[in-house]
Amino acid sequence: MGEILMFARYRISFNINLYLGIKEDLEISLEPYERAKLFLHPSSGIPNTGEIVVEVAEPNETLARNYAEEILQEFLFFLSIEENTTVGRLNTGKIDFENREDFNKGVVETRSFTRRSDVTFVHSLDQTKLDNFGEKLSKIHALDQPERELLLKFLRVYNSGKKGRYPSDELIYRWVALEVIVSNPSNPQKALRSINDFIFQRFPVDRARNIIQKHSETINELIKADLHNYENTKNRSELLKEELQKSKPQMKEVLNHALGCIYEIRNGVIHRSKEYAFLHMVNNMLDYILKDFWDFRSPT
Repeated sequence: MGEILMFARYRISFNINLYLGIKEDLEISLEPYERAKLFLHPSSGIPNTGEIVVEVAEPNETLARNYAEEILQEFLFFLSIEENTTVGRLNTGKIDFENREDFNKGVVETRSFTRRSDVTFVHSLDQTKLDNFGEKLSKIHALDQPERELLLKFLRVYNSGKKGRYPSDELIYRWVALEVIVSNPSNPQKALRSINDFIFQRFPVDRARNIIQKHSETINELIKADLHNYENTKNRSELLKEELQKSKPQMKEVLNHALGCIYEIRNGVIHRSKEYAFLHMVNNMLDYILKDFWDFRSPT
């Protein structure tokens, strides 16, 4: 007879310093993580509370806690981009060993601990929406490893930008997130080439047009900024202006040139400590692009 594989089950309570607008108890089995289940409780304000049940290969409280936090953080990061959220705090607290008799370990001490998670939502969350999120997250985990790791890395980097104290910090994180979401694991290239290939080979023209139309004021600021490349051999702003002045401007070209301008702003911030009065507009546009690229690239 083969060895019987046994698991230690822990239930860990948590509270989230945010308002989810939950009106009834919600429950979801997180299929990407074996035998993990999430429970969220109704709340009329802040914080929201819940529990997460996880199973690990041995009765180890630290292992269970770390695994639970990893699952919660990834799930909350996923919700943050799907629900357009900001930064907050997640506290994990009481931990109970639910099946201690399976291991004949006796009573397990209950402890408390606190960890930070960089997410906040102010949205109404119901069972249908929660089920849809769980299904999409499961599809991400079902992807081939390179694509799966790329999307999960994007979530981590994107959410890191939400804790930037200054607009320049937000820009740097968002640019790194852009490099991740446009990259091709099977054909690594420099950032601008990856952006170019993603826009012209994969991204739909109607989505590019929508981005340009929604951020026309930022586009005008990029043109007025007179942005040159580091070697001063290209005027990125002029290239953007010339494309827009054509009788039939190509929206993919416009988007590509706009991101080329933002790349030069990124270089100015990092390498020359330059300040730009319209940086908040650039961040808003880049954030919109990131969400659109994510929506296009992630499975539906």
